[in-house]
Amino acid sequence: MLGTRTKQVFAYGRRGQRIINISERRDRDQPIEDPCEDPSIGVPIRKKVQRENAIVLSPTRARVQQVDLSLELAQLDISHLAESEDLCFPQPAYLLPLLNECSQTCPYEFSAFIETFPFDPIVQATDADVEFRKIGEASFSEVFGIGDVVLKVIPIRNEEEPTYQDEVEMPAPSDARDVLKEMIVTREIGELCDGFVTLLKTYVVRGKYPTLFLQLWDEYNERKGSESVRPDSFGLNQVYAIIVLPNGGPDLESFTFKHPSKSGWQQACGIFWQVARALEQVEDLVHFEHRDLHWGQILVKNVPVGRSHTKCTKFPMDDTQFGVKATIIDLGLSRMDAADSEGGKTYWTPFDEDIFEGEGDYQYNVYRMMRDLNGGAWDRYQPFTNVMWLHYLVTKLLHWKRLKPPGTRKKTNRGAEGVSPTGYDEQECYNCLVEMERLLGSCITLERRYARFKQWKDIIFQHEGGYEKFTRGYEVMGLTVKDDGTVVYREWAPNATEANLIGDFTHSMSKNDYGVWEIEVPPKAPGQPAIPHDSKLKVSMILPSGTRIERLPAWIQRVTQDLTFSPTYESHFWNPPTAERYQFKYPRPPQPQALRIYEAHVGISTPEPRVGTYKEFTQNTLPRIHKLGYNTIQLMAIMEHPYYASFGYQVTSFFAISSRYGTPEDLKELIDTAHGMGIVVLLDVVHSHASKNVLDGLNAFDGTDHLYFHEGSKGRHELWDSRLFNYGSHEVLRFLLSNLRFYMEKYQFDGFRFDGVTSMMYVHHGIGTGFSGHYEEYYGPGADEEAIVYLMLANDALHSLYPTVTTIAEDVSGMPLLCVPVSEGGLGFDYRLAMAIPDMWIKLLKHKYGEKSIAYAESHDQALVGDKTLAFWLMDKEMYTNMSDLTQMTPTIARGLALHKMIRLLVHSLGGEGYLNFEGNEFGHPEWLDFPREGNNNSFHYARRQFNLVDDDLLRYKYLNNFDAAMNQLEERYGWLSSPQAYVSLKHEVDKVIVYERAGLLFIFNFHATNSFTDYRVGVDVAGEYSVLLSSDEKRFGGFENISLDAKYVTTSMEWNDRKNWLQVYIPSRTCLVLGKLEVGLD
Repeated sequence: MLGTRTKQVFAYGRRGQRIINISERRDRDQPIEDPCEDPSIGVPIRKKVQRENAIVLSPTRARVQQVDLSLELAQLDISHLAESEDLCFPQPAYLLPLLNECSQTCPYEFSAFIETFPFDPIVQATDADVEFRKIGEASFSEVFGIGDVVLKVIPIRNEEEPTYQDEVEMPAPSDARDVLKEMIVTREIGELCDGFVTLLKTYVVRGKYPTLFLQLWDEYNERKGSESVRPDSFGLNQVYAIIVLPNGGPDLESFTFKHPSKSGWQQACGIFWQVARALEQVEDLVHFEHRDLHWGQILVKNVPVGRSHTKCTKFPMDDTQFGVKATIIDLGLSRMDAADSEGGKTYWTPFDEDIFEGEGDYQYNVYRMMRDLNGGAWDRYQPFTNVMWLHYLVTKLLHWKRLKPPGTRKKTNRGAEGVSPTGYDEQECYNCLVEMERLLGSCITLERRYARFKQWKDIIFQHEGGYEKFTRGYEVMGLTVKDDGTVVYREWAPNATEANLIGDFTHSMSKNDYGVWEIEVPPKAPGQPAIPHDSKLKVSMILPSGTRIERLPAWIQRVTQDLTFSPTYESHFWNPPTAERYQFKYPRPPQPQALRIYEAHVGISTPEPRVGTYKEFTQNTLPRIHKLGYNTIQLMAIMEHPYYASFGYQVTSFFAISSRYGTPEDLKELIDTAHGMGIVVLLDVVHSHASKNVLDGLNAFDGTDHLYFHEGSKGRHELWDSRLFNYGSHEVLRFLLSNLRFYMEKYQFDGFRFDGVTSMMYVHHGIGTGFSGHYEEYYGPGADEEAIVYLMLANDALHSLYPTVTTIAEDVSGMPLLCVPVSEGGLGFDYRLAMAIPDMWIKLLKHKYGEKSIAYAESHDQALVGDKTLAFWLMDKEMYTNMSDLTQMTPTIARGLALHKMIRLLVHSLGGEGYLNFEGNEFGHPEWLDFPREGNNNSFHYARRQFNLVDDDLLRYKYLNNFDAAMNQLEERYGWLSSPQAYVSLKHEVDKVIVYERAGLLFIFNFHATNSFTDYRVGVDVAGEYSVLLSSDEKRFGGFENISLDAKYVTTSMEWNDRKNWLQVYIPSRTCLVLGKLEVGLD
């Protein structure tokens, strides 16, 4: 659908489906340049070229270079109107190519032509009525019928005289070169494909509009009403082109289905697929685009059909057996590549700008989408144009032809009707069109998104030096230091009329044409900045109203908060001496084959009721994570946020890390130490919204509410009480993309977990909206394309600059293509969080096949106040009294320990391609998580992780911790997360047994509360001898040791539960087993 991918539309064929290739790959062939000075000028056909020199067109598909336009027009049947030499005088140059195309030396007289035309053999050859009648009109022409042909009359503009705007209203004339192109394209396309109208003859005439045609115009206006101007104001010297075409019936807008209740949807299907087939054929041959294929450009005739069939023969849906014959007409605005003896030619006609302002019909949206798609380069081949018009067509057929859906009709006796002559009933045809509307609509949305992405990327690469420079905004904006000690400060604040950098000093700033203020502060000595390290400073601005405001610099890298004085942050100039700057020692670890993520919050990573620090996390928590076998850490609440209880999701200073945990150098040491352990570190980045704080945030930064954010309600999140970014702003994109690059470069993060992606991707932000999986939810008006394009840009930039980067999307909506590369039309994430699993951990909702997901049994969300940890849900108050080995193992504790292990292993091994654990939950952390706030008297009691519980050898928390480590170590050994999805061979509702295979291992779960099973037969695909690799019933995991770890299980070659072999096991209640073959390196 995008880039170099082939677009395909599915057509129902004989006994199944066949694929119609709607458009070639976009990048495959470059448009053929016209050798003429003006590429929009059509190339006339030369009469002197002999027909035998042209390549004969065959029914098989030719390439563009094989189509030869050098036709011998002398061989065509031209009307034998006498051309009086007295009437022929030198013709204007602009008219000569058109006359040459029509094999004329001068125009015929209009009225005389009309009088003699009924005697032309092309008219007399039919038995139809030979009286003229007006049958239609177009923007620049009138259409008259006679016999079984139609005459399209097009006034030609006199290019030798200026155009005057006088009081007389008259029809708009066309340029001769545009009409010439229409003739050439119509003739060639008509010869190539029978789905297009055939060009019969062409003429050039001159004179006043014939009285007969004016009378017919009046009759038509009286009968139907005309939208065109009565053509009675043309003078004697007016020239017209006349294109003679066969009468293909009424246009689709006027067409009436013969039996709408019996075969209407079959006929509608036939129309759609005949048009689709015709477009496909000429696309392949001449890179054809029909740029004006509204329903007035499709003629439809009822045609006889064969008898009803008793066999189950299904005709292709483009067959005339469906009772209709569709013909595409009016190729005046089409685009085509072709070749003659002089080489390649490109034919196309520019649009009048007024057409893009049209309203009231979907066709005007298509015009605008075409313009956006090609960026104004109308000579280029954009096959997706035809896809857009096909979507327009199917929409008209479904919703504008007054055909009732089959389900709303009265039931009829199908046996009395006989079998459909097409092999399809009305419901099947209706369903086909519904599906095509959905698929084509989705394709259009994806193409539009990709076009917007490509437009932004082109701007970045053409004007900003590409991603490399554009994403280094932090090296230009905010406070930077030159080698000689000069401090440069730049700030984007276009609404301000005056700006000063203030601290223990005041420096006046100047503004450039882009609204960026700048000041350079010379050093006080060579290499010694005049502004000392850690100095407090602000930017002071005056607004147009005269009001003075003070703000923290938007790109500031260090802010601090003194709650004893004020909750408002203060900004610092962070520029430590070289000796005090942390120097990274370790390179980034290689990207893990599969992620085992430890989600952590630095502030709560202490058993003490206070805020933990970066240094404490480095010394105390990192070793725990490494010992447990996690290869990835996801750090939360790092970006500075004034309200600690917001969990880091109300960011004020995007380039400043939270100072409540320590300094920037401390965080660098934490990440570097993790790298030394082989652990990658991801940042929980918040670009979905921002704090509404004004004094220390981005809100109303220059006095307006729309600098970084959308103005009005569009820029506010009603549930989060925060501001929403304007992702369509150039400077906002610079700010956000540079923010990502900043953390990758300055702190050596290895990737990001993007928070609030669901809120970003929809204009409703997911508020009060459920997602059923219907494509309209993802591709309809509810999708926020600006935000989606930003995510595409972010992922494209990150993966281009850092090939080993990891990006994860927090999305609950199930957005399709979320984890598909941007180059293939996706959003480019590596993983999505399988957010439905914690709430319903067996039903793997919205897991898009082919896209990687991070599974988890519980995260920080499930531990927040109002909820409880999984362990606390299972064991509740008995965790306070019976978690000691010195106390009795109660049924509640035994059940809780068993299910905690089983649930986590099931999610780990079956849930996705990655696994996540929130810190403390690996050992069954009790209670919940609640940050200090007014509602709890600012208590830290629940804002901590009680690692002392797992460190106490007398407590049973150690059993869950041991199992978590064993689970990770087994995954590291066998790699099930990076293996294909598991095959679930058994889900026994009565026995409560689940059995599946993944990575060559056999997983067996017995969730029954009381029943244990002896010699329980389970299927396994690979034969051999198996042994126990992991049992949740081991004593070191708090189990009862009912399973022998030395037991061997030999398969029997007999199919069981759709597997080739079976073996028998003893599986106690509330126990899980992992078996592996002895041949694969088992001890």
